Amino acid sequence: MVLDLGRNKIKTLPESISRLQSLEELDLSNNKLVSLPASIGELKKLKKLSLNRNLIEELPVEIGDMESLEFLELWDNEIGTLPDEIRELERLKVLELRGILFSEEQQKHFQELLPKARIYMSPSCNCKVN
Repeated sequence: MVLDLGRNKIKTLPESISRLQSLEELDLSNNKLVSLPASIGELKKLKKLSLNRNLIEELPVEIGDMESLEFLELWDNEIGTLPDEIRELERLKVLELRGILFSEEQQKHFQELLPKARIYMSPSCNCKVN
């Protein structure tokens, strides 16, 4: 099952998104999301999550519960870092982080968390990590 909610000016995602247990692809790109509900982690069959071009500042730690996730697209967001729980995404093949400024330290850390995934990032910003 695929749900495409891209390009809809959505500002918040309801906790009830977790009821869509058969969902395999969710496209929320090109919206105005700042955060995701913790219940997103309950989408156990989700293979692809597209969150490109939003205003997301951080991911909930429950992202690590999405055991089937293979593709996570986050380019052009306001993310400062990724939760260490992302290491639980053992099936993750592609993590798209282009357009987000991360330090070299952060980029190295992400590679360590997800050694099997292909991670796409913009050149490091040489900025200090808080």
